[in-house]
Amino acid sequence: MSDAAVLNGRLDPPSRRLHRESVEAAGVRGLRLIIVARNRLTRYGLATMLAELDVTANIEVMDTVEEAIAALIRPAPGLLVITTDMSMDEYLCLAESARSAGKRVLSILRDSSREEVERAARFAADAYLLEQAVQPSTLLNAVTRVASGAMVLPESLARELLATVRRQAAGSGGRIETLLTPREKQTLSLLVDGMSNKQIALQLGITQHGVKRHVTSVLAKLNCPNRTHAVAVAVREGLCAA
Repeated sequence: MSDAAVLNGRLDPPSRRLHRESVEAAGVRGLRLIIVARNRLTRYGLATMLAELDVTANIEVMDTVEEAIAALIRPAPGLLVITTDMSMDEYLCLAESARSAGKRVLSILRDSSREEVERAARFAADAYLLEQAVQPSTLLNAVTRVASGAMVLPESLARELLATVRRQAAGSGGRIETLLTPREKQTLSLLVDGMSNKQIALQLGITQHGVKRHVTSVLAKLNCPNRTHAVAVAVREGLCAA
């Protein structure tokens, strides 16, 4: 049976007012949060924390892939909050469904182990949190930053992700470009041409949000802190013409 539910906030008025100001500034108020986790305690724990933050009135919790996919296709701004207590196939299916529906993804990983990091690397979510670091303040930060188009990646997870990329590069003969998807290569080439995210979106026929995802993935795979560094690496390594 479905666990779908809408939960209401329960913070004291002063705290709720501060949270309301921050989420309204980030444009979160009309966002639907879709929480999917196999573990009942996990999904309701997340929902309760988010409800107490008064992030949005639209919080739905569910435990099956089918329910989540049905919720994702509804025409409204949304954020999928997904945990990794499910199979890789289920995780990737939900993440791809969210991307196809134009919804953002917040992935909560059990830890920063190689298995979890490799799972994260296979699908570039918009935000990541480690389970042990989940608390009201980190959830609020992640949701508001994702709503404003930012990427959320904990430092410890970033280090492990970059180490994974380096191992993969070494296994492929050390050629970094073998790690880039065709669309990521196109994105990198347009970055070298000096195009903005808006211009890249028009050139590739995708949304600016999609461009941000590709750029974030390229930066991680090239181990670059910003676009300028990525362009320099691309030219230096002969990945793209200057």
